[in-house]
Amino acid sequence: MTGESGNGMFDEVYPCKGPYKVGVARTMESFMAMGGVWDRLAAEHDLHEPFLRHDWFRIWLEHFQGPSALFIATVIKDEAPALIAPLLTRRERYKKIAPVVKIQFMGNHHSPVNSFIFGDNHPSERLESLRRLFCFLKESYRRWDVMELDAVPEEGDAAATLERALEESGISFVRQLAYNDWMLEDIGYSGEEYLNGRTKNLKKELRRRARRLEEEGNVSFVTGNRLDELEKYLEIYQEVRRKSWKHDEADAAFLMDFRKWAMEKGWLRFAFLNVDHSPVSAHIRLVSNNRAYLMESVYDADYREFSPTTLLRSLLMKYIIDNEDVRTIDTIRGDEPYKADWTPVKRRRICFSAFNNSAKGQLFRFLLKVAAPAVRKIRTLSGHGRAGRQGVEP
Repeated sequence: MTGESGNGMFDEVYPCKGPYKVGVARTMESFMAMGGVWDRLAAEHDLHEPFLRHDWFRIWLEHFQGPSALFIATVIKDEAPALIAPLLTRRERYKKIAPVVKIQFMGNHHSPVNSFIFGDNHPSERLESLRRLFCFLKESYRRWDVMELDAVPEEGDAAATLERALEESGISFVRQLAYNDWMLEDIGYSGEEYLNGRTKNLKKELRRRARRLEEEGNVSFVTGNRLDELEKYLEIYQEVRRKSWKHDEADAAFLMDFRKWAMEKGWLRFAFLNVDHSPVSAHIRLVSNNRAYLMESVYDADYREFSPTTLLRSLLMKYIIDNEDVRTIDTIRGDEPYKADWTPVKRRRICFSAFNNSAKGQLFRFLLKVAAPAVRKIRTLSGHGRAGRQGVEP
């Protein structure tokens, strides 16, 4: 069914009960036509806005869409968008067992979170919009086997609302932890007070390593966020990276496009730790809507014994708290032990795997909901301890 509404934004429109319908964009032309509506909802949604903006997905698609097909579903209530679902469909051998048609979020390891975009709708309206979306997938659009919604944030009740909507829609699913995200939340103190609140051992370690680094030369902390100097910042960052233990950046073209866009929006910031004006550590962060995302850090391997990235982090955390009007500092993906000493709040990212009533959907429902839990019960799981010095990045 096409052409009911959407002014070119939708390639297909499906009626739902009551004042709802679902518009589906399958072409880049339709996706591009959604830009204004999309960004309005993302700005109203507020939480994790940079990674829900239309341009974020445009850049991501240019580099990573591959053979996947656009399946962007918009739930419309009374002719106004109530929810945008940034989805793709793809054919793949799921769990290396059998080929399926899978629905998934647009996103990969470069996406700190994945989420439906609700605008500022009331929680009850968010739940109802998701129910309408899943009703559409269950009753009107049935050409899928598995739906995998990965890296859904628990804050803002995003994961809880999604789980309830799946349950009430009667779609079978399993919920699993994708990864943890460590944060510093509810910041209402100075940078000095924050540093004074770190553990005794961490503060002692910072003082010791700072004194040793100062013996090597004049130590300085420099930040930068000027669009006209982006190329210079990136050259410094890449210079340090080449001297580090890290490989060259994978997906460099995507990162360049993303960083240029984020700098144009006024979100991207750089920080450097210098010894006698030579950079020994570099950091990239993104600041938006009272939230700082700590994105990338590198250091010169010749200075490993001084833990320059840890020293840079101590200066950077104080600077962010005192100068960038943030309430939350988010370390994004990763469960490295040192993060708990700097950002002690753990937030989970959840993966939901849902199953259609198709034969393959039911096969994987059985494997993941029945067989896999039975296997886990008979396995012996071994734990692992914290590695490295307290608060010190490896």
